[in-house]
Amino acid sequence: MSSKVNSLKKKLRHLQEIPSKWKELSETYQKIGIVLKDSRQFSDSLGYFRDDQNLCSKHGDVMGQALGKFLIPLYLHHQSNSGIFSLLLQQPG
Repeated sequence: MSSKVNSLKKKLRHLQEIPSKWKELSETYQKIGIVLKDSRQFSDSLGYFRDDQNLCSKHGDVMGQALGKFLIPLYLHHQSNSGIFSLLLQQPG
């Protein structure tokens, strides 16, 4: 796992203990999700996007919820495309 993800996870653990920092926590969930998605760790990224969406829902952050609703289908699109490509690569010539 990259040092960037490890650093963000450390920040995440710290922010989870400070309820008043939920906005910063939300942004950190998004950043981790994006880094993991970019490194093709789709199932891990989905968990962070869902955690962010749930956090925003809990705090009534409509914009944050909307971003989660955007990022989750984006994850699913990438995951399905990578699945298709891996199946194509396994097909006999």
